[in-house]
Amino acid sequence: MKIAVIGMGYVGLVSAVVWTNLGHTVIGVENNSEKLQRLLAGEAPFFEPGLHSALAEAMQSGRLTFVETLVADSTLELVFICVGTPIGVDGLLNDQYLLESARMVGMLGDANLQVVIKSTVLPKMSDKVLEEVRLGCEERGLVFKGGVYFSPEFLSEGSALRDTLAPSRVVLGGEGLDQENLVVKFFKSVTPEAVPIVITDIRSAELSKLAANAMLASRISFINELALVADKVGGDINLVAKIIGLDPRIGPNFLKAGVGFGGGCFPKDTNSLINYAKTIGIKTGLLEAVVEVNQQAVIGFYNRVVSAFGDPVGKRLGILGLAYKEGTDDLRSAPALEIIERWRNAGGMVVAFDPLVVKIQAEKLGITSLDDATAVLSQADLLMVLTAEPEFINLDWERVSALYHGEIIGDGRRLYLAKVVNKAGFKLIT
Repeated sequence: MKIAVIGMGYVGLVSAVVWTNLGHTVIGVENNSEKLQRLLAGEAPFFEPGLHSALAEAMQSGRLTFVETLVADSTLELVFICVGTPIGVDGLLNDQYLLESARMVGMLGDANLQVVIKSTVLPKMSDKVLEEVRLGCEERGLVFKGGVYFSPEFLSEGSALRDTLAPSRVVLGGEGLDQENLVVKFFKSVTPEAVPIVITDIRSAELSKLAANAMLASRISFINELALVADKVGGDINLVAKIIGLDPRIGPNFLKAGVGFGGGCFPKDTNSLINYAKTIGIKTGLLEAVVEVNQQAVIGFYNRVVSAFGDPVGKRLGILGLAYKEGTDDLRSAPALEIIERWRNAGGMVVAFDPLVVKIQAEKLGITSLDDATAVLSQADLLMVLTAEPEFINLDWERVSALYHGEIIGDGRRLYLAKVVNKAGFKLIT
């Protein structure tokens, strides 16, 4: 099929690349000129394992092209809208880019075009998209006879290619989604046979994405709150998590205690769901607690470490790991941002290393970005480890002892055993 994907972010670009390599012809639409130029040069504008080579393969096939805006094309069969829906000033998802994309589709697309929303939305936002497509068609004297559907994505940064090629499930929401529907046929062509395709009403589909992220966020906040109890009584929260994760009713995923969740999805989607619920008269006490616990996870960690260290004035904090988690260069809502701000406001300086975050991006935070962990260790008065990158997990403690002149290791991901750190001559704070 010939399809267009609007928005070349994590969801849009990964989807476009995967679908091209599965045999479809894809037009990637990106109105950010800097990002578009990088894509035209064959360069992904963000890091994702395996994406560079997959993008090269897709472009070499001749079936993947990038443009600044959608153009009229009667051979186009499907359009996917994958633009960002950031939090607005009202605490709800901002649908500006979504509706602008919908109007563009209506003004340039065929009146029978099928439109699939993959951007994260609040309930009933899909209706607004349908209205914008209709209005765009009306401006050309046409009546829109196609369909607007919602298909949430559930990919995870760091495994986005795998999650797109072999998702745990595919959700399709909308009317008329029978086996002859073009959208259903498309997803069958790109989805392994064993993967369930759930066809549902559009409201349930819209809510399923928010519910999934809120649920995963809840698990992280749960284990972080329980970690405080374990620390008080002398338990090991990693062992507790392993034990409860062996229960098939619970499972092991998202039970890793640390400085809390971040990224472009969990904080945004959980907060927007809370605020949306308020607009319809629903109080979400549990989700509000999830957000509060997450905020306290990073603040509490910072306070514990600094309390043990002393006055930050004139001191250099060394950070290993700036992104919100390992395997990505995404700084959105990263715990490191809160820690950097607090340390600098207290009069300290920050040096840091993250193997995936480029220097120019890191130094916008007002810090000094170094070339490797060794440089951070040799310059830091206090060390904090904030992501579980393999090279941070497997620190050579003899080398750490030789390079690091501080006394405290702040382990924000609970990677290390206290007895190992103590033997190296340091005090471990989690």
